[in-house]
Amino acid sequence: MTEENKPWFGPKRIGFGISPKSWQGWMTIFVYIAVVLATLRLLRIAHPAATTVVLVVATIALIVIMIAKGSTRRRS
Repeated sequence: MTEENKPWFGPKRIGFGISPKSWQGWMTIFVYIAVVLATLRLLRIAHPAATTVVLVVATIALIVIMIAKGSTRRRS
């Protein structure tokens, strides 16, 4: 499998869900965490509604990326 076709996320070895499997997947998680922390730091008190909107949009974007760039094949 070439680097561009390699899934960024894959099934966890133990438990349910998916986790990062490449540097691109880890970078996606780090960017998401940075957006969440920056949003909470900058908007939480002054604009609570904007904080909610940004967090919901960021979470939906993360889920879409994880589904689009993930592998659903289970290991046997």
